[in-house]
This record gives sequence, C-alpha cells and structure tokens, in this order.
Amino acid sequence: MIANKLDRKHAAESLGHYVKNRNPVYKPYLEDIKAYGFDHVILIGECYNGMLFLDCYGRLFEWGNMMAVLWPLGDYWSVMSKGSSTRSVIWGLEYDGTITEFEDTTDDLPEPATKTTDVHPVAKKKKNSKKRTQKRNIELISVLCFDQNVMSKFDL
Repeated sequence: MIANKLDRKHAAESLGHYVKNRNPVYKPYLEDIKAYGFDHVILIGECYNGMLFLDCYGRLFEWGNMMAVLWPLGDYWSVMSKGSSTRSVIWGLEYDGTITEFEDTTDDLPEPATKTTDVHPVAKKKKNSKKRTQKRNIELISVLCFDQNVMSKFDL
C-alpha cells in the first residue's frame, strides 16, 4: 500500500477517483482480487464501490465490489498523461476460476423506443378549466405509451 495517506489521496484524485478518509478495510477485497491471479498489488485506496490498485507492471485496476468484477483502467502513466481512464473492458471470474473478459457496451445503447417530439407543453391552468386539464394529462400519457394495448387502457 502507498504508505502516506496524502500520497494515496493525491494518486486517486489525479485519476478522477474519490478515496474515503477513514481507515480502509481491504481484507475482503484482497481475497477476491487474489482469485484473479494477482500475487502482489500496490493499494491506492478504497473508493465508493471497491478499491483502486496497481499491479507490479504498473497497470491500474478498479475492483468493483458490488458486481464482483475488475475494471482494467490501463497503464498508470498513460492514464495520468491522458487525464482520464477508459472503462471499456470488464474482467469477470467464473465459478471454475476462468477469467472472462467482457466489453462494456453502455455507450452503444440503442435509441429509446418512444419519441416525445410531438408532445407540446400544456398551457397555463385556468381556474375554471379543471376538466380540460385532466383530459390533457391523460392525452399526454397516451402519447408516451408505445404499445397499443397499453394505450387503449388510458384512452377515455
């Protein structure tokens, strides 16, 4: 582990990560990381969902405890020179000990199925137009539903 707390904090913040100030509890994380084949790691610090560490080759990793996966962020010095890390690859561990590599495809998600381009803002509410406003709200819900069966339930 990087011995000085200020050095750990500086290394993590320069990578765009927040490190908790409390005393870290790394033992459960280290047991999981060891299953990926790491014998020696340099701990940077604990972050929101796991921890940041370097391997002996200078590669930077983020352990995601919630999903139990490793995010290889790249070479430490290249990440530092670029100013940001790329999280496009995920390493997962199968039950038999096999490490599988997945591609993060959250940036390639398709467009949503519903389009709200035809929805117009509702005019200001007048005191005597209570029924009219209720009807407009129901029409707005009908426009946002893309399934005809669901839409027929809302039409009056």
